[in-house]
Amino acid sequence: MMMNRDFISPMARLNIWIIIALLAVDIVWGVLAGFSFDMLSFLTPIIAMTVLFAIGWFYTYHRPDQNIANLMIWTGLLFGTFAAGLVLSYLSTSLNFPLVDKELLVVDRAIGFDWIGLVKFVTSHPYLLVALHLFYALTLPLLALVLVYLALSGKTKVLEVYMTTLLLTAIIVSLLCGILPAIGAFIYLDLSATDFHGFKPVIFVEGMKNYFVHDFEALRDGSLRHISLSSATGIITFPSFHAVLSLVTVLALRGTGWLFIVSVFLFVGTMLSVPVIGGHYLVDVFAGLAITVISWEAAERVQRHLAGKQSDIVGKGRGQVVVA
Repeated sequence: MMMNRDFISPMARLNIWIIIALLAVDIVWGVLAGFSFDMLSFLTPIIAMTVLFAIGWFYTYHRPDQNIANLMIWTGLLFGTFAAGLVLSYLSTSLNFPLVDKELLVVDRAIGFDWIGLVKFVTSHPYLLVALHLFYALTLPLLALVLVYLALSGKTKVLEVYMTTLLLTAIIVSLLCGILPAIGAFIYLDLSATDFHGFKPVIFVEGMKNYFVHDFEALRDGSLRHISLSSATGIITFPSFHAVLSLVTVLALRGTGWLFIVSVFLFVGTMLSVPVIGGHYLVDVFAGLAITVISWEAAERVQRHLAGKQSDIVGKGRGQVVVA
């Protein structure tokens, strides 16, 4: 059964063009900066997006179910958002701008935040440490679950703002992490696991600097000039992208009753976990939250603008039919 409806909404279409433009910037920037790309590693998001878009097209025109169609389309766009944003973060980090850890630590101390004191307190309470590890690890799964919930429950407008906010924040955070680079308190203060009852944040694996620090330092000193999505990792300290992801889920679940309450609980837990488990400064968190609020507001304004234009087009079309 064929339906007279748009396969891609104006908001989704905008996201597609932004992602295409971002990928173009990634490629041009990478080539000019002497980077090479593992093209095979880009096949996974490309294939995933193609398959998901095809399923979305099927559920738009042949077995109409707009909720499933939206789920497929926006999940495909999520692959594109993270792929393009990850490459951008690597490229911006390669600019090798001066580290701002000293300044971030000064701000933390100025507002009375004792990073070492907090980590010592948490690591002296094993059960609290386990809980914070769990909160930190749940951030990405929760992001995906909220996408599924919004799509299948028919909350299309919120879904569009949610996903557009993720795209905007990914771009902003990926650029800022290179313009204002920081390696994190644990490394900057030259601390070790013995300082905290054997605790090591996510930037350490078995006492050794892991791939986050390896890639971060190699990009800055010029020894890493090959990008593969299969081995790339998050290298962002300032602003905290975990703070972004956690707050955006809360904003998306407003008005959903107990789901909103759960999201706030998880948000508070994640905010406590970010400085400890992620080795972030507190100002990293505040910056991430501010960027999220601004991006959400911008996404809502864009959505209202596009909805107004769409209404004008529909109105003019109806007017032409009446005249005829």
